[in-house]
Amino acid sequence: MKPRYIVLALLLAILAVIVGWKFDFNDNLYSQVDELFIPDDIDYYFTSLNYRVMDEDGQPDYQLRSPYLAHYRRADISRVTSPDIHIFRDQQQWLVSAEKAELDHQKQLISLHQNVELERTGENALNLTSQLILFEPGENRLSSPGPINMNSSETRITASSAEFDLKKNVYHLKQIIAVYHAKNS
Repeated sequence: MKPRYIVLALLLAILAVIVGWKFDFNDNLYSQVDELFIPDDIDYYFTSLNYRVMDEDGQPDYQLRSPYLAHYRRADISRVTSPDIHIFRDQQQWLVSAEKAELDHQKQLISLHQNVELERTGENALNLTSQLILFEPGENRLSSPGPINMNSSETRITASSAEFDLKKNVYHLKQIIAVYHAKNS
């Protein structure tokens, strides 16, 4: 056999080994990546959600807006991304935002998580921040089992926990540190 053919055969053999190794390497790369976990109990989801609930008198009770909501049928909960809630009350309105929320349909409870901000509009405007706020629409109650910060035009309050009765306008705060600004007359 001529040396040219031997060199060509050797080159082709080396090329075949390199190509085979490359394809085997790519297969191993893909097999190391976990498959995307998709829960098997989501029965519906919404994008660009705008959901309004009416009270017994047919008046708006609250409105929920979110870019994404998924309902999990086994636990009967909905998980919400970046929720904005507008709570309608006679004397004032409450605007609530958070990074995520969970709606427990059996308990009629909305749990707002991570960077939760409540803003009460109207005559006595108020801003409240926390990492967890629980909203019970049927009870007209907002609560935070953890620390909160509240600011108004005349007051700065920090508390270890809080409960707000929206119907009676009664607020319960625990372990308070408050700073009041008196207006000079």
